[in-house]
Amino acid sequence: MLDVPFAMRGVAAASAARWDKEHSVFLYDGAALPAALAPFRALPYSWEMHVQRELADAPPAVPSTPDGAIALRAHQQDAVRAIATAVAAKLPGFLLADDVGLGKTITAWAAILAMRTAKSVLIVCPLAVIAHWRRTIEAMGDGGKDIVILNYDRLGKLFELSEAARKKVRTKKGLARAGTAPELDVIVLDESHRCKNPTAARSKLAAKLVANAGFTLWLSATAGQNPLELSYLAPLLARVTGASAKDLKDFEQWCIDEKLGVTRGNFGKWEWRGDRADCEKVRVMLFEKGKGGYAAGIRRRPEEIVGWPSINRILQPIELSAEGRALYQEAWTAFRREMELARAARIPKARWRRRCGCGRRARSSARRARSSWCASSSTTATRSRSRWRSSRR
Repeated sequence: MLDVPFAMRGVAAASAARWDKEHSVFLYDGAALPAALAPFRALPYSWEMHVQRELADAPPAVPSTPDGAIALRAHQQDAVRAIATAVAAKLPGFLLADDVGLGKTITAWAAILAMRTAKSVLIVCPLAVIAHWRRTIEAMGDGGKDIVILNYDRLGKLFELSEAARKKVRTKKGLARAGTAPELDVIVLDESHRCKNPTAARSKLAAKLVANAGFTLWLSATAGQNPLELSYLAPLLARVTGASAKDLKDFEQWCIDEKLGVTRGNFGKWEWRGDRADCEKVRVMLFEKGKGGYAAGIRRRPEEIVGWPSINRILQPIELSAEGRALYQEAWTAFRREMELARAARIPKARWRRRCGCGRRARSSARRARSSWCASSSTTATRSRSRWRSSRR
């Protein structure tokens, strides 16, 4: 299986890779990948690797050995326990809304590892965060779970369509209506506020996946700026307020029923009046413990955690796309060639000059020799011109 960007499909086809329409991936049949296809090799926990295991009828994955030593902080352990309580209470999910820098990724994965019966895990996140998720799973171990990490723009790959529907569907919204979502044990929606617009295609696809999942973890430090931006949390809000899922399909009406200051504007658009008391109501719904003794979410700020810096900067490598990796390799090879850093064992010119005694002193001697030659040549030319003039006279 190959992860080939759209712009590089011509390169893949020219290197004998073929498009598998049923699974929406490129395939290559052979013992070893050609050099042109090497940058498109499927990475661990990618959709392409998942399909490859399915087609090869591979046995269940063996739990990987953690290659890091990550110890959870006290606030992360508290969140893991809160998530476990939500799972035990049969909640549809949990909102992990800790502020930026408090380690939501590590907390979420530790909570999933504690879910012994969960086997299939889908992690949806922005493209720039995929490398961080992959690295965290490798550091903490995968628990033998079937894991797929995708960005929001590729959610459509998870849906199945009948042959009749495939001919009719032309958009992602159409795919969300006609497609069949897989049944997954756990879904993680990292930066889940990206689904705040309920009419967007990604929101519709994500909502259908969540409806078919056993448990959903929503991760966002900025879940929403007003009640109207929380429609993606409809299953959770329905549970904590005693409403049915059908009621929340018309989310704006639910906001009116809950007296959250939502009204229709002059041109039919739903608007929020901007009263902070409405946000406080939603905060209580999500983060305060209800009658069952559990909360639907948790949110902490750095200043609320003893010993935690108010600003915690952590450098995170960015994972390149297959096309980006190919371009980087080409640029790196050209750089090494230009700087004479080739892999072959040889001494670069500058170092060779130093070792052979041909350093600055030798170069200075060469410059002096050239200068003296130029001066003598100039004198000879002047004398020749003088003789030529004398002979003419």
